[in-house]
Amino acid sequence: AFVGKNLTSSDAINASNETLLHIAAANGHLAIIEYLINKGAKLNVKDKKGRTPLHRAAEKGQDDAVKVLLQAGAYIYSLDKEAKTPLHLAAQNHHTHILKRILKEEARCYKNQQNFLHMAALKDESNLAQMLLKNGAPVDAKEEKGQTALGYAISQGFEKTVKVLLEAGLSPDMMVSALFKAVQKNLHGIVAALVDRGTDINAHNEMQYTPLLMACEMGKTETAEVLIAKGASLEEKMPNSNTVLHLAVQAGAVSITNLLLRKGMNANITSQGEQTPLHVAAFHNKGSIVDILINAGAKINAVTKELVTPLHVASQRGNVDVAQQLLNHKANVNVKDKQSETPLHLAAEKGDHAMVELLLSFNADPNAMDKEKKTPLHTAAMGGHLNTVKVLLAQKARFGIKDMDGCTPMHYATIKGNAEIVQILLTAGKNKNIDDKNIWRKTPLHLAAEHGHGDLINLLLSNGSAINALDNNKDTPLHCACKAGHFNSSSALLPLRRRSPARGDSPLAPVGRSGLASLQPSRSVAPRRGAWRGCRPRAPLVRKRPGWTAHGRGDVGVGTGLSPRAAGPGHPPMAQPVRRGARERPGCRPPPPHRPCASVGQGPRWRALWAEGAIEMPLAAPGV
Repeated sequence: AFVGKNLTSSDAINASNETLLHIAAANGHLAIIEYLINKGAKLNVKDKKGRTPLHRAAEKGQDDAVKVLLQAGAYIYSLDKEAKTPLHLAAQNHHTHILKRILKEEARCYKNQQNFLHMAALKDESNLAQMLLKNGAPVDAKEEKGQTALGYAISQGFEKTVKVLLEAGLSPDMMVSALFKAVQKNLHGIVAALVDRGTDINAHNEMQYTPLLMACEMGKTETAEVLIAKGASLEEKMPNSNTVLHLAVQAGAVSITNLLLRKGMNANITSQGEQTPLHVAAFHNKGSIVDILINAGAKINAVTKELVTPLHVASQRGNVDVAQQLLNHKANVNVKDKQSETPLHLAAEKGDHAMVELLLSFNADPNAMDKEKKTPLHTAAMGGHLNTVKVLLAQKARFGIKDMDGCTPMHYATIKGNAEIVQILLTAGKNKNIDDKNIWRKTPLHLAAEHGHGDLINLLLSNGSAINALDNNKDTPLHCACKAGHFNSSSALLPLRRRSPARGDSPLAPVGRSGLASLQPSRSVAPRRGAWRGCRPRAPLVRKRPGWTAHGRGDVGVGTGLSPRAAGPGHPPMAQPVRRGARERPGCRPPPPHRPCASVGQGPRWRALWAEGAIEMPLAAPGV
């Protein structure tokens, strides 16, 4: 019992932390190994160097001991402190029979996971990889993520190991996949090796790239040079018709671009939409390639299907350096695209101050019109670009030009609510265009009211804008503000109105429809004292007759302007105007007391405002 207890103990028994199983495995004592295993000895316990009993047996070449340990379930991928497995130790000591036994165990029990060949590829252990392949390791085995040993070697850039794996023979699909990976990593030596091994140099991947198309787009100069030297096709295109030259220009790959042009590629070759490489250079701001393309014969004013030139592209993208190069090569600064927009239109629309100044310095027309008759000043005002507006006005841009809707730049600045631009335009035009009307006969003040820009209303009014101007609907700015439900705009306009609009409707009639309840009159507010003073001549007061008034008793109601008249039989009393100097007749039916009307334009609050001249009341007010 004592011997059995000591034999099965997993505690270390010497200074190297070795157990009995370590010693038995190293010396090949099968009977003791089997006895210890049967007694429950731990198979994967490690000594001071991090080695298991299987490490010791593999290192010493104890084939039978390795076999017993493997059958008992010893872990073959266990790493010691030097990151070595039992297989590494067997290979180092040239124990080929041990290596083969471990590989068989791996194939039997460890499928679809990272294996010894994968590990060798990851560590660039080309000699071990070669040994494994010679002893039956499958070169195309994949781990759980589908990666092969070749994929690992390429991802790490281990050219020597890649060549070892290639010599083992791979399927065409694996070769093509490896070629694209090598291109991505710019491993031109591996690319050359793969092509030399028969890999299809013009194969397409799932994204329809060929190896050369990919190399050009990624700017992998050395790889592209190898592929071109190995005979890759220069005629291949992407689904959008981009060629290798388009992609090289896009990447800014000067060397590849020069090489392709030397190989005879047309500098004006077009892609989808008829874009040339020069368009691509302008779009991606590749100034270093612009001169190369032009010197190779690229057309400076080449147009796409939309009649867009490279200068249009550079102007819209804000690529000042490229635009400067194009202009230096005599690009047409006033050329128009399909929408009749010039490069200056596009730069002004973006508010690119530097680009606008550059184009104007090359005599761009500041008053050029597009299809909608908009000038660059229109587009700058629409975008709210203050500095651009200043630059254009300084170059004699016409501030009063109307587009096809009859709108001036001030109309658009007003819609945007940009008071600074409106002020600049007013100053430039000395207020002459302040009441310009568009095709709907709306002035900037109409638009300011319609869009609720109270600050602009004050600015326009202070500069003399017509407060009672009428649009096509006979609406004044106040009508527009009320219809849109803008309280601040209405408040800004109310105290300033003095005249009645031509059509007779109250400008506040839309209030009830707009839901702007805060503008409706309060029925509880009594008219201020003297509210009617100074308005229209009042009707003379009727004389008092004791005991009789218009309301039963007391004095006659002042200022009603009406005297009840008895009707004939069967008819209700009728009201008629009191003639000047007429007296009240007794016996008449008193009129009903005044009831505040919910309609806009009636009620005590509105009578008071009308009496002060603050608003118009086209309808006759009660009591006059």
